[in-house]
Amino acid sequence: MAAEYVFVDEWDVAAPQDKVFDALADARTYPRWWTPIYQAVSADGPPEVGRASHQRFKGKLPYTLSTVSTITALKSPETLEVEVDGDLRGRGIWTLTPQDGVVHVRFDWRVHADRPLIRVLTPVLRPLFRWNHNVAIRAAMRGLEPYARGEDVSTLRAVKPHRAFDPRRVGCLECAAWVAYYRREWLSFLRAAILLTRHTFALPWPATVRGAWLVLRANQLWAPFPDNDPEGARRSMQRFYTLVARHHGEQFDPARAAELEVEWWRVHRHHQHGGSSADERALVNALASLYSYVYAVPERDVQVAAEQRALAMDHSDVWVKDGCDLRSPLILEERAALVRSYAGLLAAVHRP
Repeated sequence: MAAEYVFVDEWDVAAPQDKVFDALADARTYPRWWTPIYQAVSADGPPEVGRASHQRFKGKLPYTLSTVSTITALKSPETLEVEVDGDLRGRGIWTLTPQDGVVHVRFDWRVHADRPLIRVLTPVLRPLFRWNHNVAIRAAMRGLEPYARGEDVSTLRAVKPHRAFDPRRVGCLECAAWVAYYRREWLSFLRAAILLTRHTFALPWPATVRGAWLVLRANQLWAPFPDNDPEGARRSMQRFYTLVARHHGEQFDPARAAELEVEWWRVHRHHQHGGSSADERALVNALASLYSYVYAVPERDVQVAAEQRALAMDHSDVWVKDGCDLRSPLILEERAALVRSYAGLLAAVHRP
């Protein structure tokens, strides 16, 4: 039996919805903006129900896939469904939704691997195949927005891996870290921090483990209330940001990044313990300042990311006051807001 793969990818695109939809619906455009993944696409005409396109594409792994995608549903500029046959067999659904001034893109991809080599190796190498899919999706995230905005995509440069994270994965991991933090389950927190550091900042494994340990120590030093150690927390976070800056060749000052990091912790704690609505705005501003500085983007571009993260904290604060019940639906609300936050951050990082 062919191996089944199920993927759900989501991100935000700052471009007109009709242009985003047109780019996704007309597979003939893929080699222009979904590079270097799509090598060749041919079709007999523009997209319409029943139209088939022949596609050749390749990720990082040493094989090229050939498929035929047939449009089965087309509702511009909202939904597109295709049936796929060839080396992969199954269905893909693109869903576009306007949200906070951007277009939220969701791709549901359920396929079976019919190529013999992939089918045989799936039980052992499934995580590697998922990684290969994520590489392809990051390329789509990089190219779709400028193409839909009518900009030149011929000179798109490779994106540093810490600027190509998966919002859904890192949002879920951060939620797990928050839950462990407030329950003072430090071993669980370290495990979540290791994975979060790996998938958000793309450090080598030795640096990932060290970075996660530094984040853990910073949180432990900050956690006691009211007698915590903010200077110690800043020192740990400075060492963490030094790891990131050195590995990826970033120009930001790790000491300043650590100051901004711990500053939003301070603002959040004040808001958490009886602050006003003005404090909530201050929290959004503190988060935006950190994002803007570390990723070198304007603060206005990271407002959505900061607002959604602040919303996640509101859900978390209520959950803490209610007793940190693992069965609480507030955890799901918190997780969803964090995913939206990271999607907004990713869109800001790649905005021209």
